[in-house]
Amino acid sequence: MLFKNFIAKLIILYFLLLILFPLPLFKVLKYGFSSAYLALISLVFLLPVIFFLSKSYWGNKVTIILWCLRIFMAIIFLLVSYRLEITLIGVISFAGTLFLTFFYELGYFVLSIGYFKKFLKYWTWLNMVTCIFLLSIALSIIFKYNFVNFIEQSNTLKIYYPSWPNYFGIYLILLFWLVVYFGQRNKKYFFSLLFIFPTLFFTFSRTTFLALLVSIFFGIFLKRKKFFIPAVLILILLVSTGYILFKIKEAAGFGTSLSHTIVMRQLRWKAALSYYQEHPFLGSGFRSFTEEVPEFSYSDSRLISMGSSHNDYIDLLIRGGLLYSLAFWLFVLYLVWQGLIKKNDKECLLKYLSYSIIALLVSAIFQNPFKDPFILALFWSYVAAIAYYSKFNGKKFELRNENL
Repeated sequence: MLFKNFIAKLIILYFLLLILFPLPLFKVLKYGFSSAYLALISLVFLLPVIFFLSKSYWGNKVTIILWCLRIFMAIIFLLVSYRLEITLIGVISFAGTLFLTFFYELGYFVLSIGYFKKFLKYWTWLNMVTCIFLLSIALSIIFKYNFVNFIEQSNTLKIYYPSWPNYFGIYLILLFWLVVYFGQRNKKYFFSLLFIFPTLFFTFSRTTFLALLVSIFFGIFLKRKKFFIPAVLILILLVSTGYILFKIKEAAGFGTSLSHTIVMRQLRWKAALSYYQEHPFLGSGFRSFTEEVPEFSYSDSRLISMGSSHNDYIDLLIRGGLLYSLAFWLFVLYLVWQGLIKKNDKECLLKYLSYSIIALLVSAIFQNPFKDPFILALFWSYVAAIAYYSKFNGKKFELRNENL
């Protein structure tokens, strides 16, 4: 038994290290592949265990829906490729999109061996290492240049983030709700908020602040009495600190103003939706968004590189078409609803995870978090938790009474 537990923990730690500390491995055309993809490749060795030995896997309706979505993706890709042509970059884009959904199987495997909370526990503390490392870099810059000049030098900090700062800020919201959940059972977890919030602030991401505020409002609404006072204090802290930081940022001339950011996104979305009208139902067959819409018009004679859509809903609409977009987002909303209404989840784990997914859905209006492996690993683990917990109605969800 001890050996079995050791092996299980070793497997979990292996996958977490690959995902949470993504090292660049190689590049194919314009796509960079990190160690997070190596984690998925390693998962191939566990798939036989999941597919053939886990009886609950194929008997789960969430699993069936997910496989229907995967098959639907493949059909759309083949139909669009027949209409246009198969290109290498198109195949890579489609395969990458499909491949990332297999984080669901990783989450399901961890659940089926009874280590899901241990998995989340390791996830939380390993991220604290990342936050402490980033804060140490930030403090060294502040000591060297002072706080106001630090904002001008913050590009130096960007190179140390595991992913793009905006994405990492969104990811920290997911981590925040994990800490809130664990902190109710063990107060030492709340100590980690001292590292999460400063790291989140130093991303200077407006989207992150907005998403976090919306998710906390949901928490206040659904847990009025129990959650009200600490939530209000956190809101006051976030709003006041965020306002001060962004005012200093604009005064220093760093980055872009809010009005400029909104205008640039609107122009991107307008160009994307113009392309969408050409292929409304099947989209581009999950080809690269920037390959299909490489530029947008900033003025009558000036074209600017698209970079990204800055909107996951428009991005999926372009790549998967109206039919797949509706199917996927309805699937996500169904999962969040299931997580919020579960009455037999005594410790409210799914509810707290659902708050973080609400933040993810809000941030998807202005960014592309659903394309980031760092975030998707946790998202698909959430999907697996909803699936597994619903299947067993709470009876086998806690196979181990883990000390947190």
